[in-house]
Order: sequence, then structure tokens, then C-alpha cells
Amino acid sequence: MRKRSNLLRHSAELLQLSGPILLAHVTLLCSGIADAAMAGNYGTQALAAVGIGSSLWGTVFASFFGIIQGLSPIIGRKFGADETSQIGAWVRASTWLAVVLGAAGAVILALVAQPIFRFARVPEEVLSAALDYVSIVAMALPAALLMRVFYALTSAIKRPKPIVWINACALLVKVPLSFVLMHGLAGAPALGLAGCAYGTVAMFVFMALMSGVWLLVDPCYRQLGLRFRPAGADWRRACRVLALGVPIGISYLLEIGSLTVMAFIIARLGALTTAAHQILASLTGLMFMSPMALGVGAQTLIANAIGRGDRAAARDIAGTTICLSIVWGLAAAASLLGAASLVLRAYTSDLEVTEMALSLMPIFVLYVVFDAIQIVAASALRGYEQTLVPSLVYLVSLWGVGVLGGHVLTHGIALTVDWAPAIPALGLQGVWLAGTASLFTCALGLGYLLEVRSRS
Repeated sequence: MRKRSNLLRHSAELLQLSGPILLAHVTLLCSGIADAAMAGNYGTQALAAVGIGSSLWGTVFASFFGIIQGLSPIIGRKFGADETSQIGAWVRASTWLAVVLGAAGAVILALVAQPIFRFARVPEEVLSAALDYVSIVAMALPAALLMRVFYALTSAIKRPKPIVWINACALLVKVPLSFVLMHGLAGAPALGLAGCAYGTVAMFVFMALMSGVWLLVDPCYRQLGLRFRPAGADWRRACRVLALGVPIGISYLLEIGSLTVMAFIIARLGALTTAAHQILASLTGLMFMSPMALGVGAQTLIANAIGRGDRAAARDIAGTTICLSIVWGLAAAASLLGAASLVLRAYTSDLEVTEMALSLMPIFVLYVVFDAIQIVAASALRGYEQTLVPSLVYLVSLWGVGVLGGHVLTHGIALTVDWAPAIPALGLQGVWLAGTASLFTCALGLGYLLEVRSRS
């Protein structure tokens, strides 16, 4: 009876905390959709440039955001231990870190964009526009990381609602501004695709400024010692954030990178196969958001519980979160199977592409279930400040099983020994079988680590 009561109580806490986090990420997703819609109306090449440029920007941003995310479990523990006066020093150190990482990331984007696009054989008619887009949105990285410091703080102290309001207001600023700058309205110069990029920069700058204003005017933050002083950076604390955050950033990079390489693996199979793959890949992005929000909630509550010395509660929260991830994954799988044709028709009217994607739906729904479990398990481990070993699990699972296995199963391999049969080429089915197996391996490995860590 007590276990059931704890399960219900922790489930309510997790859902209450993860709901606003999910809404905040939905608003950012809407920003990307708005960019694609405006670029699509401006021309096919502009749409392609935004898609390619956003992919590179998103990869770098997610990796650096992961580093800043190392702040969250630290603050979570301080908050749980009622050591709130120490939180401000950690926020100030992370603010300096965000500025340095943002500047470094902007330089990295500027340096690697052209070689990566050349390697990916981006058409010349798209290349120039994509490079211009990346060179502009790179300027948003420092502001975006400063915003993520605020995100880490508010989620760690269980007050994520400001993020929702700031993101929503920023979206209302970005969309009309991008439209005005693209088309040269209200006396502004017509910048084309560059206007869309400048709108994105303005959005993140607005979010960073609003975060600072919120910290100053909301009385609940006064007890956290957040007074900003003109002092130098506290690199000791910054290094602690790096120690936790760098493995998280690497994990994000490994995950995004594996999806990118999977796309390259099937690119040789033709436009039809690539289109079917892209639809499923797009669906994974939508399916990712709910378990991600649930995982952030779990990370916060676990860190809070450990901070106040209640490891039994931390273990209960971890178990509850895994149960919720399984329930969500199964519900999502059932929904996708039941409405598969309707969902796929929303992406394309091509019957061949629809049939190919539909044939992979039984594999894809397993992918969704295992993905939900591994996302939540990794986040729960971050609440225990365990980030290094999980990144190694990602490396082995996503790249050893997923990428290497995907290449072998997709294109087949002829073995030179008599006792082993050749591996047939399975095409698109092969890459999704390997991807699903990699997430199963990842969920198993991270789940085992969580079980061991929660008992210690």
C-alpha cells in the first residue's frame, strides 16, 4: 500500500514538473516550424538552406547546452539540502562559462560549416545560402547558452513556468520580426533568408535578457544569493560544472551524430527510401520531447532528494520515472500503430513513400519505447551526478550497435569464411533494426547503472 502511495505521489510530482518543461520545448519546436514555413514560401533553395543550416546549428547548440546542463544536478542538490544561499555562486560561475562556450561555439560553427557541407555534398546553389544562414545564427549561441543557465536553475528549483512564458513571448517576437526582415516591410531592408536568421538571433537575445530581468524582479530568487557582482569568474565551480556537463554534451553529440550518420547510410538507396527515412526520423523528434521533459523532472527530484539526504525517496522517484517512461512509450506505440496511415499522410501524399514507412512501423514503435526508457534513465542518472559512464554506454550502443550494425544490415556483407553465412542487405529496414537494437542496448545498460547507483 505504501509503495502504491509513493508511486502515485511521485508520478503527480513528475508530471507537474515536466508539463511546463514540455510546453517550453514545444514553443522552441514552433520556432523551427515557423522558420521552415517562411523559408519554404521564399523558395525551395531557401528551405533547403534553412534545413541544412539548422541541423548543424542544432547539433552544436545541443552539445554545448549539454555542458551547461551539468549545473542542474548541482543546484538541485543545494536546493534539496536547503543551502540556497550557495546557489548564486554556481549560477555566476556558469554564466561566465556560458559566455566563453558560446563564443567558442560561434567560432567553431564558422570554421566547420563549409568543410562539413562540402563533405555532405550540399549542392552549390544551396551551399552559399546555408553558409550565410549559419554564420548569422552562430551569433545567437552565447545568448542561447545564457538562457540555458536560467533553464537549468529554474528546473532545478522546481519553478520551470518562467521558461514557458519567456519562450512564448520570444516566439511572438521572432516570427513577425523574421517576416519583416525577410520581405523588407515597415521600411526594413529585404534581407531574404538572412532576415530569418537575424530573427532567430533576436529571439535568443530577447530570451537571455528576459531571463535576467526575471531573476531581478521575482522575489523568490532573492534567497538564492544571485546578486551579480563585478568579480572575476569562479573557475573552480566552472570546472565542476564542466566535469559533469562535458559527458552530457558528448552524449547529446553521440546521439544526434548517430542519427545523422544513419541518414548518410541510407542516402545511397535513393530518394524514395531517403524520404521514408526522413519521415520516421522527424517522428522520433516529436516522440523525444515528452520523455525528455519527464527525464528533466526526474533529474530535479532525484537531486533534491539526495540533497536532503533521502536516498530512499530518490530510488522511489527513479523507479517511478522508469515506470512512467514505459507506460508513455507503450501508449505512444499503440497510438502510432492505430493512426499510422493518418500520421504518414500528414507528411506526404506519395503512396510509395507512405507504404515503405508503414512497413517499418512495427520496428519504429519498438524504437520509440526503448528511446523513452533510455532518455529517462540517462536523466535520472544525472540526478545522481553520474554522467561519464552513461556517455560510454551511448558510445558503445549508438555507434557500435547502431551505426556499425546499421551499415552492415543496410548494405549487407559477404563473409570469406565457409562456416558463416553472408549477411543480406536489408535496406531501410536494416538501419531501423540496428537503431532499435542500439536503443534496447542503451536502455538495458543505463537501466542497470541506475539500479546499481540507486542502491548505493
